[in-house]
Amino acid sequence: HPFDVASKITAPTLIIHGEADSVVPLSQSEKLASLMPHAELFVVKGADHWYKGEGEAEQFVNKMHQFVLKHV
Repeated sequence: HPFDVASKITAPTLIIHGEADSVVPLSQSEKLASLMPHAELFVVKGADHWYKGEGEAEQFVNKMHQFVLKHV
């Protein structure tokens, strides 16, 4: 189970989750992020599981870009 090994992941990790995801509960990502020492959780406002709404993909890409610039 991912929660069992999460604390062993020490690399900076970005977890992205849609605010309106009905497939995977946000609480799962919140718990995972809390267990990982260098995790950052970003919640895409209004997004479902697939980030198909207006501006959602841009939020996803922009956050990923910021994260990579910060950690590379």
